[in-house]
Amino acid sequence: MRKISLLSLFAMALGLVAMTGCNQPKDDSAKKGAAAETEAEKDKAKSGDDAPTAKGDSSIIPVGTSYSKGGGADALVTIVEFSDFQCPFCTRVNPTLKQIKETYGDKVRVVFKHNPLPFHKDAPGAAYASLAAGMQGKFWEMHDKLFENQRALKREDLVKYAKELELDVQKFEKDMDDKGTKALVDADQAL
Repeated sequence: MRKISLLSLFAMALGLVAMTGCNQPKDDSAKKGAAAETEAEKDKAKSGDDAPTAKGDSSIIPVGTSYSKGGGADALVTIVEFSDFQCPFCTRVNPTLKQIKETYGDKVRVVFKHNPLPFHKDAPGAAYASLAAGMQGKFWEMHDKLFENQRALKREDLVKYAKELELDVQKFEKDMDDKGTKALVDADQAL
């Protein structure tokens, strides 16, 4: 019983972190534009066009336009994390998520959503880089590398990390700059 109550408390704490901290409201025009792109992306995702794909580890499952790890759709608990790769508070969640995975295994699924905050200038590029890496089956590897290197998220750093992960760098850069990649991040933020 104690483990479940701790997990519940953690899930509530994640929700509070997502609602508080650095988050600032957007103006209505940005929401309307993002909502229009979100509907277009939903249509694309249904048809399979431009939806992110994960290769390799079968425990890494794209959920709609988001990556997840751990248990599948039938996991007892799903934690949806809204995060910013440049945010020092967001990185503090990772050790706790690791401990939850070690303790509960496939009973818990973690879904990652992007929320690059407007005052973190390098966060949008890092979000695009994670998705571009994900399109080559290395979302979580890039996720970890970005959080480990929060103070080095300029374009040249992102390309360096892509090389370290043995990605096709030309494809990585093309996918990073693609309007569809930006739309995926915008959809997460609109949510």
